[in-house]
Amino acid sequence: IRAENSHKALRFATQSINACLHDDSRDNTLDGHNIPDGPVVLLRSVLLRVDVLVHTRLSCDIPIHVSGAHKIQKTEYCLNSVMLMYDYAAKILPRRIRHNYEDLLRYIDAKVDPTKFIGFIMLFGLGVALATSFNAMILLSMPSDTFLVLFFTSYFLFEITIYFWLSFSSDSKGKFVENILPDALLLMSMNMKAGITTERALLMAARPEFGPLEKELSKAGKQVLSGKEIKYALLEIPRRIKSEVLDRTIRLIVEGIESGGELSDLLEQTAEDIQTT
Repeated sequence: IRAENSHKALRFATQSINACLHDDSRDNTLDGHNIPDGPVVLLRSVLLRVDVLVHTRLSCDIPIHVSGAHKIQKTEYCLNSVMLMYDYAAKILPRRIRHNYEDLLRYIDAKVDPTKFIGFIMLFGLGVALATSFNAMILLSMPSDTFLVLFFTSYFLFEITIYFWLSFSSDSKGKFVENILPDALLLMSMNMKAGITTERALLMAARPEFGPLEKELSKAGKQVLSGKEIKYALLEIPRRIKSEVLDRTIRLIVEGIESGGELSDLLEQTAEDIQTT
């Protein structure tokens, strides 16, 4: 916009000077001194030169922006193609294995699309296996007929490593929660006996030292405050933490709520049972 305005101003100034040069009645005096036509002609030539440069710059700006937009569209097209390729690669795996990956990613709270992740590790594993096979043949001077064996072995080991790493991470998170679960239940029980409501007791039990459980208790408490039934808010916690103890504990608490029992006593008794087992 600034360039266009400058271009218009230069054209207007040049036209004004041309009009002055062709006007015989113009006054060539300034403070009583005559002004020769030479400087005026020189000024006109300078303005014309600058006007040409600005006009050239304006004409060059358009292809630059169009080229940039084309590059952005091309990049988006490539990214969409890669994402589509990940989707097709993920569908090669059996549905049961894909569901296992989805559960593991949810347990470790991974902020990724499970399908894209599965497709990525499958395709990336091919590259790792290919590079490993070639390096092993070159460095170890192995015969060429062992390439396929090395390739499939490397690919299998890579995929198994990723899967066991996800499984180990989710198990570690679950074990940590099981260790601090009795303390969290006792704290909730004490808060309820002090006259605090259930949703407030959930929020107050969400302490930083409880790690992953702190996040889940805080989320459940906020859901209850927003109007969600407490049993449904509690039943969502085991879906994000891999722990049979936690799952069994939550179900016992939900059963106690549905039966109309005293929740504070139930929490205290559950905590003691977990500590003794």
